[in-house]
Amino acid sequence: SVKKGFTQLASLARHERIHTGERPYVCTTCKKTFLTNGELARHQRTHSTLRPFSCHQCPKSFKTKRSRAEHLKSHSGEQPFSCACCGKKFSKSASLTRHNLTHTRERPHQCSQCGNAFFTSGELLLHKRIHTGEKPYSCSFCEKRFRCSSDLNMHIRTHTGEKPHGCPFCRKGFSTSTRLRRHMRTHVKKAVGVESSSVSSV
Repeated sequence: SVKKGFTQLASLARHERIHTGERPYVCTTCKKTFLTNGELARHQRTHSTLRPFSCHQCPKSFKTKRSRAEHLKSHSGEQPFSCACCGKKFSKSASLTRHNLTHTRERPHQCSQCGNAFFTSGELLLHKRIHTGEKPYSCSFCEKRFRCSSDLNMHIRTHTGEKPHGCPFCRKGFSTSTRLRRHMRTHVKKAVGVESSSVSSV
């Protein structure tokens, strides 16, 4: 049928871009390019501050269902992706891909301005903004702008008061994972202190 023929032609056109390297769909915010319109649409959600997909086990929320599904593995302990070289396991395929580069030490993405090389194209893109001064992510509460979406998300929490990183020992919440790790050291110190005092009293 005509419809089937059109679908096959569209699929062929998408496939041919893999060989030609053509990426005709451009993000107007950060200039990143994509093979398909669907990939561009998914990417554009990273620029949005909306996080409609909530985790039912902790206060974290996510921009996509896929991100939430990957996060849920951190609660279940599921790590289906394992490294063929060292056996280390990961909950995300992207984490495994990045880890594999530590074995090859390959940094295939090089900055044309300063020569620094990076594991991924995303890291290179982020680095290039140091040279250009580009800050495509803007806060909807104030006029501050940021180089990357993660910096924007952390900043937005200063406005909303959101604390998505919960301590597993006392349930206290923190706005960043760094602050959570710093807090958790207090539990470790307390545990060590209790252990040493019990030994000295024997």
